[in-house]
Amino acid sequence: MTEYEDFAREAAAARGINPDIAVAVANSEGGVTEAARCGDFSGPPWYSGKSFWMYQEHYGGAGTPWEAWGGTAGMGNGFTALTGWQPGEPAAWKDACRYALNRARTGGWGPWYGAASIGVTGFMGIDRQHPFDPNTEQWDFEAGQSAPIARVVYSPSEPPHAQDKDYDCSQESAEWALWSVGRKPSDDWMEQTMIAEGVISPELGLLDASGAGLASWLNRYYGADGYVANAFDDVTFDQLATVCGRYPLMIGGRKWGHWSGLRGYDTAADQLLLANPSAGWRGVGQVMERDQFDRLGPFSAVELTHPDLTTTIADPSPIPPPVPVPPPPDALVAQITSLQQQLAEANTKLGVASVDYARDLEGLAKGVANVAEALRALHPPP
Repeated sequence: MTEYEDFAREAAAARGINPDIAVAVANSEGGVTEAARCGDFSGPPWYSGKSFWMYQEHYGGAGTPWEAWGGTAGMGNGFTALTGWQPGEPAAWKDACRYALNRARTGGWGPWYGAASIGVTGFMGIDRQHPFDPNTEQWDFEAGQSAPIARVVYSPSEPPHAQDKDYDCSQESAEWALWSVGRKPSDDWMEQTMIAEGVISPELGLLDASGAGLASWLNRYYGADGYVANAFDDVTFDQLATVCGRYPLMIGGRKWGHWSGLRGYDTAADQLLLANPSAGWRGVGQVMERDQFDRLGPFSAVELTHPDLTTTIADPSPIPPPVPVPPPPDALVAQITSLQQQLAEANTKLGVASVDYARDLEGLAKGVANVAEALRALHPPP
């Protein structure tokens, strides 16, 4: 029995819920073998969202921070609003269990599809007359154990997201940009949503070559989380070289007929570093030269920023100078000097010995030659 199952049984019993039924429902959902198992329902055929922990509290819904995961708001939305725990935080598993069992006690097992699949419905196994005062129980978030919201970090090394269709270069570039800042929307959800909302089409690709429609889509789904997308038309190579590197950008060239992620700028090589979803298209790989930029433009750009990526830390602490290495003690210096002298003497002796050895070899060779001549005189060839 795992600690997760132990806790679920204890919490269920305290609420007048049959522990065996509570654990059976948990096993039909996220299970009792890990802290924060994720159920990803953001892709086909559900497009509803994502669920976490042993009772799979669900996140999604239009107008929420998790809208990009899917269109169905769930128990997770309320759990985070109450506790401040973020989706999938492993340290939240006890509070997530408490919250789910409180919901089951007051409303039954209806919200859990897994419960119905094993024949647990309504208030089965729940004694609603059992005395339980939730205010007497201190949760982990009340004890100050909630994990702080992580800062957004840009990872320019995020690999390019390759095109899988001939019209989705802008979608793949936007997908790369989101993944590079830690957001993980599914490819299918992005593509279908962009098509449905008139951002791209299978026939024409990105429908607004200026990038304004792409920026609006990003703001629509990620603006609630602090992200801001801006579109710029007719940008220059130098403008892009100046701003890129702190946050992701996407660029599209009219004559290029293509969009790509922009990771940064290589000052030494004077190249734009790309996250090109179709490397090799019109001779451009994962870097872009100035002459390529001039030839394939004019260019538009979309930047994806966040306060965590653009806020400058005031008065950063200076880096202290390196601590000088202290001189070695006198005894160690004397020992090193003595060893150096011994080595020099050994080299001298080796040199003398090698000269004597060479002289001996030369004399031996002469003696052998003399013996050979005497033998030939005694036994001349026929």
